[in-house]
Amino acid sequence: MGAKLVIAQDHLQEALRAVAALTNREALVGVTDSTDQRGGAEFGNAGIAYIAEFGSPVNNIPMRPFLGPGLDDKKNDIARVLRVGAKLAMETGDVSLVENALEVCGNLGREGAVDRITGGMFAPLAKSTIEARARSDHPGAAGARVAVANYDKFAVATAKGETMGGKPMLNFYAPPLIDTSAFLHSITYIVRDKKRG
Repeated sequence: MGAKLVIAQDHLQEALRAVAALTNREALVGVTDSTDQRGGAEFGNAGIAYIAEFGSPVNNIPMRPFLGPGLDDKKNDIARVLRVGAKLAMETGDVSLVENALEVCGNLGREGAVDRITGGMFAPLAKSTIEARARSDHPGAAGARVAVANYDKFAVATAKGETMGGKPMLNFYAPPLIDTSAFLHSITYIVRDKKRG
């Protein structure tokens, strides 16, 4: 008597579509065209993100990387979501599970970047930048005025590594990359087909 193979349900084609979806789609985190604009300003949020990530030696602006480190902070969670999403999509043949996994990964990456910005562990703003912020009508002006009034004391405390709220003293009152929160809210993600070539 020989063994008998019975295929109860064939998900091979669906599994192949799930694999193709996983390899042909991607989640990208950063500033998109729709979140780049800054109220008519020529220099948008994407430019601010670039300068924050890489600095601008010509303008004496230090690097304040948030995107790469933020994604790195979430890499284990992202890998886990992709692994589970791919496994379920292949087992069930439901390609939408791949898309759902990429959406979750995009959101995790965005959260990592935002957490890096709000964590405030960057080089402090220049005194002139804090003074300009203090003169503005932006939401961050009140904290900047406190920083200006106590600049020397806060600068010494920051140099010594003293913190307030887990942030360098100057960054607690005048956080880099957060003034009106427009830049913070511009960080998003998209899921799209991978570009070839």
